[in-house]
Order: sequence, then structure tokens, then C-alpha cells
Amino acid sequence: MIPYKIIVAWSGVLTLAFKSWSKPLMDIKQRINDLPEFRDTSENFGTKWPKITLASLINNDVPPLTLDQLRNMTAICQEFDAESQQIDPITLTNCSMVVFSSRSLEHVLCRVDYAFKTSQELPSNEQKYDEESYKIVQNVVEETQHLEEYFHKVNAPGHRWKMHIILHIQSLLLCVS
Repeated sequence: MIPYKIIVAWSGVLTLAFKSWSKPLMDIKQRINDLPEFRDTSENFGTKWPKITLASLINNDVPPLTLDQLRNMTAICQEFDAESQQIDPITLTNCSMVVFSSRSLEHVLCRVDYAFKTSQELPSNEQKYDEESYKIVQNVVEETQHLEEYFHKVNAPGHRWKMHIILHIQSLLLCVS
């Protein structure tokens, strides 16, 4: 996985985006999506592009970012972009499929680990990268460069960590009832 850009993603989440999913990982994602349990559920947009969350606003009581704050955060992210592109590509040795009840992964319901067995199976830097996920990453990064239009997505209500815990607890209670 090759680090690409640090961005302020939707809901004000600081994110390190990678250039794309590798072909072997896309093959695994496709096999998972083809399982009978997942065929009727469309993949969430957030899992279509590779990234790591670096920081997130927790509480909905925190006031939304101002456009000036977003500009400042974006400028700081751009300063670190050159540094992040100096990071060696990250070699993956395994992957996990996780079913969770809160997106912070504090409450894992099921986890299946898959260790890559051989160097041919490892998603290495020399292997071809998935063009579709590359285009998604490019579009996401491009969208973050037009701050006035993008601003409403950064301040989207209800997507902070605490709200997801509350929503998942409510969903679990409905399932138990």
C-alpha cells in the first residue's frame, strides 16, 4: 500500500489516503462481496477506497469547523503530504474481515483473519493496483481541494464517533426487544 495524501475527509476526519487497493486485496474484497451473506448489501462508499483514520471529532457538541479552520487544516495536511509520500510502501502480511457493532471497533461481533501464505500472494508494491479504487481515491482527493463546495460534507451532522455508538446501541436494543 502506497501512502498518497493526508486529507480532511467527510465529517472532519483526518485521513491518510493510499493510492489504491492492490489487485490481490481487491480480489479478496470481491470474494467477500460475492458471499451469499453480503450479495444483497451494497458496499459502503467508505470501504471502496483505502485509508487510515488519523483523528476524528468525537462529540456532536463540538461546534462545526469554520471555513477558515478547514482551510488551515487543509494547508497543514498539504504540508505533510510531501512527508507522507516519503514513507516506504506498506507491505501487508494479513487482512481481517470484521463485523462490528460500533465503528470504533470496540465491540467486535466477529473477526476472520487471513494471513498471506507466500510472497506471491502478498500485495506488494510491484503488483498491479486496482484502477477503480485508484480513480475513487483521485476523485475523493480532488473533491477536498474545492473547499467552498466540500465544506458541507466536512460538517455533515450525525457522523461523529459518539453518534455512531448511540445509534448502534439503539439498533442493538431494537434487535433484542
